Amino acid sequence: MNKFKKGLPYIIISLLSIAIIVAAWFVVPMMFNTAPATGDGGEFNPATDPGDSNFINSLGGVSETYVGAVSEDSYSSLKDAVEAYVDIEVAGSAYSNIVETNTVAEFSPSEVDITIPQEFLDGADSVQKVNVKYNVGYASSYSSSSTAKDSSSTEYTVVVYVIKYGPDFKYFVPMPVTGETISKSYYDSVFNSDKWSNCTMEVNSSVKMEIEASYQGETAHMSMNIDMYQYVEYDNGKIYMHQTMTSTTTSSEMGMNENEETSIYALIMEDEYGDLICYYKENENDAWQRGYLYNIGFSRIEELEPFYNDYLDYTYFSKTSYGFALEKENAEQYFMQAFGAIAGDITAAVDFGSDGIDMTVRYYVRDGVLTGLQNDTSINVDVSEDGVSGSIEVIVDQTATCTNYGTTVVEIPDEIK
Repeated sequence: MNKFKKGLPYIIISLLSIAIIVAAWFVVPMMFNTAPATGDGGEFNPATDPGDSNFINSLGGVSETYVGAVSEDSYSSLKDAVEAYVDIEVAGSAYSNIVETNTVAEFSPSEVDITIPQEFLDGADSVQKVNVKYNVGYASSYSSSSTAKDSSSTEYTVVVYVIKYGPDFKYFVPMPVTGETISKSYYDSVFNSDKWSNCTMEVNSSVKMEIEASYQGETAHMSMNIDMYQYVEYDNGKIYMHQTMTSTTTSSEMGMNENEETSIYALIMEDEYGDLICYYKENENDAWQRGYLYNIGFSRIEELEPFYNDYLDYTYFSKTSYGFALEKENAEQYFMQAFGAIAGDITAAVDFGSDGIDMTVRYYVRDGVLTGLQNDTSINVDVSEDGVSGSIEVIVDQTATCTNYGTTVVEIPDEIK
């Protein structure tokens, strides 16, 4: 027993590092996924993935309102507009460099070969269709909307439409094609919604962790289960939240059998002077206490916004029929980068193997607004550190939904009015 008390912390540290990343990845915070794998051989394919029909029905369906966007800035040349498009809309956090531009067609505003809303064409002289070759470096992921010159090359191509208004140029950003990487303008459009000021959000989360560790001929097992439910109402500045969390940790070899359940109720609003007020209680029948955001586990009011911290580099995501998705290869890449940043030196003790990370996250868009999330995550790793060897399995199931847009009402109890 003492052997494991000495050696097991190495395993627990690695486990907690993984759990922290999975938990922090979507502060929503964790979600459940019932969507089946799609595509040939069960592989996820965003171009053919229909999403979870039951989940879509629970949201009232999915629908897009994005019709494209033009750049906020004007540019003094076609070249500058093209470079800005690649840098802002395609490359994300990567460094980009234009190799070659080739105008393949020039249209009058009434004869463009793609649909551009008339509001973007008012005052336009012409629209140019440009083939662009570019290089990228230090990318989080490479855009699937572009085509590599060959499998080992970092040279890519993309088509850019540039609108000329007198001496000025602006680029146009169309709806992303299903199966290809989404653009920044599209991503921003579904994350920037006034509808979130009045809606109801629900989150269901389940995290299961299994550990097996061996040290000097002895073996121990540990199981950890965490379940969380969060219900939040947003009513134009007023917020009501109810959150419950249960956790169970067991290990017969170490004599552990721990169960914990916590809950929190909170009301957040502004007083007549515009200052933030937070009331909270731990049980439904308790009296409300006046306190601060840190009493309910938050440091800023922004952390309570729907889908807070889900905003990642848009180049991780592929367009789907229901919105967009963080597909398995990009999800694995993101996870490994985040794990390395948080775990530090511990990463040397962890081996994920070739298939230890399996993630797919689906983002559902209704009326042009991010309305639902599903996350299906499975992590299996081997650990070896200072004579301790073992394995860790982490399974995350989570869902988050936003509903009741425009009809959510936060009731303020008489005792705190």
